[in-house]
Amino acid sequence: NNFTIYKTFDIFVEAIEKSEIASEILNLIEVPSETDKNITLQRYVTYNDVKYIITWESNDATVISNKGIITYNNEEKSACLTAYISFEGEKFSKNFEILIKAFDTLIIEDFLERLMIISEISNDIKLLTKASHYGYEFDLIWESSNPEVLRNDGKVGLCIVDTPVNLTVTMKIGNACRS
Repeated sequence: NNFTIYKTFDIFVEAIEKSEIASEILNLIEVPSETDKNITLQRYVTYNDVKYIITWESNDATVISNKGIITYNNEEKSACLTAYISFEGEKFSKNFEILIKAFDTLIIEDFLERLMIISEISNDIKLLTKASHYGYEFDLIWESSNPEVLRNDGKVGLCIVDTPVNLTVTMKIGNACRS
């Protein structure tokens, strides 16, 4: 003799605005407010076991790109990265203001102090055009005071008399440089 007793409850579930859910999703995205290095931008965010793809847009690609790559400068700069997601057929966004700190040119100066070149040559010399120091990648630009004797690429020209030449290297990363 089994019997079941039950009671029914009437419940009203209030709809949540799309914008409120989108805001919750966007608030899961983390971006530093200041940096001196490239930023790895999230490509997606998970909310309630659903992955939402994030697309990015910079308001100033000369400071930081849509991919989080910064341009190093001798002075601080700021820019805004905007994250976009699609939710329920609509596009939602969140802005992230980012301060890009000035590049510490002491890193370049440290490299230049360690850089050595032989002082007497009669043949071509190999001049570095790229260098890495403390995890940063640099371009090296060479300039000869007498390109007929020693070109900017390290090639020796016709020289029948010992000739002094000044060879200047400029290290550059983004818009920050030192000679």
